[in-house]
Amino acid sequence: MGLKEDQKIKSKGNSYTLVIPSFSDPLVQSFYQDAKMYAGSAKGKERIEKFIEYVSKNIEAERGWEKGAKKVSLLSSLGLRRGVCKERAAILSMILTLDGFENQYKRGLVPDGNDEIGRHAWVKVKIDDKFWLADPSFGPRFGDYESVTRFNRYEEDENFLKLLFKKLKRKVN
Repeated sequence: MGLKEDQKIKSKGNSYTLVIPSFSDPLVQSFYQDAKMYAGSAKGKERIEKFIEYVSKNIEAERGWEKGAKKVSLLSSLGLRRGVCKERAAILSMILTLDGFENQYKRGLVPDGNDEIGRHAWVKVKIDDKFWLADPSFGPRFGDYESVTRFNRYEEDENFLKLLFKKLKRKVN
């Protein structure tokens, strides 16, 4: 279920490794409690939407926030309230796990607003035996996993070059 404590998320390319902290860390628990208050009594999909919105509003998107480090604790992102898609998705995954939702942290490719292909991270969450895409970085975006990934062309990570050529071929056709 979701990310695990002390898990290391190694990035493709020249980026840093993100280290997932203990879920009992006071900073994690404080952020989770604030997210729960924001979600209120909402249940199911509505609750997840509130969590996505909370992460999106409270973790500022900022490239280079980690200042070139090779290994970064997610606690740094929480403390500074900054990160990119991988921190935002990891924080959402932790919140969903702490709240009892089955979820998976996903990485892959997705076109940006200019239809340029880039690496991205998001969460796949299970509700009532169906998977939903939860992305606190684009939108925020939430919807049926099959239709959202097809319509918005999310591609789960396989081999980066294979996916890139597949995307480019689709773009040409």
